[in-house]
Amino acid sequence: MKRTIAALLAALLLVPPVLAGTTRIEGEYQLQLDIRKQDRPFAWDFESNNGDTWAASQFRIFSVPRPGVEAFVKVEADWNPYDNMEEDAQFVYRESHMRFLKQFGDTELDAYLFHRQDRFWVENHLIRVVDPNNVKDGDNAQGFRFDLRRWKGFDATYIMSDFSNNSKVGGGTTEPSSSDDAHIFRLRRSFLGGALRTGMTYNRKVEGDGTERGFNEVYAIDLRGTLRDTDLYLEYADSRRENLEGAPDQDGFHLSDVGWNQFARGLPRDAALKAELRALRVGTPRYGFYNIVPSYYYYGPDFADYLGDGTNDLVGYYLNSWYLLPKRAITFSVNYGQWEKSFLETKRKTEFFAEIYTEYVNGFTSKIWYARNKTVDFGNPLQTDVTKNYDLFAEVQVESRLAWMRVQGKLKDLETDFKKELVSVEAAVNITPHLKVYNRYAFGNDPARLRKGLFTELQYRPQQNMELFLSYGPFWIGDDAIPVNDGDLSGGADNKDMVRLILKGNF
Repeated sequence: MKRTIAALLAALLLVPPVLAGTTRIEGEYQLQLDIRKQDRPFAWDFESNNGDTWAASQFRIFSVPRPGVEAFVKVEADWNPYDNMEEDAQFVYRESHMRFLKQFGDTELDAYLFHRQDRFWVENHLIRVVDPNNVKDGDNAQGFRFDLRRWKGFDATYIMSDFSNNSKVGGGTTEPSSSDDAHIFRLRRSFLGGALRTGMTYNRKVEGDGTERGFNEVYAIDLRGTLRDTDLYLEYADSRRENLEGAPDQDGFHLSDVGWNQFARGLPRDAALKAELRALRVGTPRYGFYNIVPSYYYYGPDFADYLGDGTNDLVGYYLNSWYLLPKRAITFSVNYGQWEKSFLETKRKTEFFAEIYTEYVNGFTSKIWYARNKTVDFGNPLQTDVTKNYDLFAEVQVESRLAWMRVQGKLKDLETDFKKELVSVEAAVNITPHLKVYNRYAFGNDPARLRKGLFTELQYRPQQNMELFLSYGPFWIGDDAIPVNDGDLSGGADNKDMVRLILKGNF
């Protein structure tokens, strides 16, 4: 398989330019430099021999020699003295693909042959049966993908991935060692004018050559039924595996063990089930509508999905609800959930969340929420451990064509000895259409220490394909989408005096 793919990719590179087609050569570059007062042998020293100095460039060739045929290849050079394997930067091959797209009436066939690209996405329903991060072999996988659309009402996808990073050449061997393979298949079809949508997903990971180490495979079926304004989502998955120790016995349903509050006892240990109603609605146009989305999930203790998100031994439910106040831009949200682990661990967690979001005139908005999470660990027979995470959050922000400002505050881990007070103030001003300044000041306080970080950045974009950033301060403190949730701010980070220059562009 690998030799076939390599031969096809080599053939692609030897194809002469087609004058009648479209071929683009494009690329990008980036340069990053910084000086620091701390963390260097001398204050405000520029030290090129560290990981904070970085330069990268990239070239891409994209060609469409004829309608329905596409080819792409990318090479890049990365100069970073911290992790460079070579003394000087060298251009190396990064990724490539070939694509063939063909119409047969209303039916469409889309095929990719690719190397080191992430083309493993499929439409997961409720259970994350396929997680591309577990299929792409650290961006080293190669394989092919077929999408067949609108064939007699069906949509189908098949993906094959070869984990080429497993293959080790050398070290006394003359032949590449065997590598893992992954197979993914997804089939979908709608009935009753779209009121009933069904699908099935299959994945299989073969480790080694399939006989030495074993395999894991998962079968999943799903449906979505619509009745007026309410949708029922349902998905069931079953797993099977085999390793050097053999294949565990397949578990079946235990219907006699089902009780009114013990539904999970009747399900197989190697299966997963998830269901959701989206959404139940009560109310009137005058007084508004209250919407509720209940969901239930079960992951058996022996459920194994090497290509999925890996969840097992988990049973729980979740209620998501919201209410829009009529004639006012105010939304109330209340969520509650609970889950348990009973086999690999013995834990129970409850989650409560309440939020008020308000929109005002002139671009102002505000948000206040309270989260109350409690985890009880029964793992120690001598002592039950209880972990409380009670947080209170508030935010005000305003945006106009000229500027944007956001102020956030959070009281983290209330009612504990580790309570933290976290605050972030951000502001951005568009000085000219090409020049912008962004500032963020974040600080945190608890009984042990005070944390702070000041970051300011001048952003200059003279053209659409070029950017220049000049900044002061540690960019990593408060760089989360919600700055007061940033782990550096609530952890041990502190301000540093540093100036950084970044130049980026593409052509």
